Amino acid sequence: MMGTQPEIVFIKPKHGRKVPIPQYMRDTQEYFGDYLPEEGLQVQKTLFWIRRKQDDDIEEVS
Repeated sequence: MMGTQPEIVFIKPKHGRKVPIPQYMRDTQEYFGDYLPEEGLQVQKTLFWIRRKQDDDIEEVS
């Protein structure tokens, strides 16, 4: 049985905020920095990023 593909989104921090990169991304070498870069990053849409968007810390860029 085929699973659904994870949704990939491009995000940027809002209002010059420093948004920490979750430890699981640093551990799996998806990203090596501590904070979301100002120029943005392509990430898998997870509950962590959904919460950051609800807290108005990030914005999705199309």
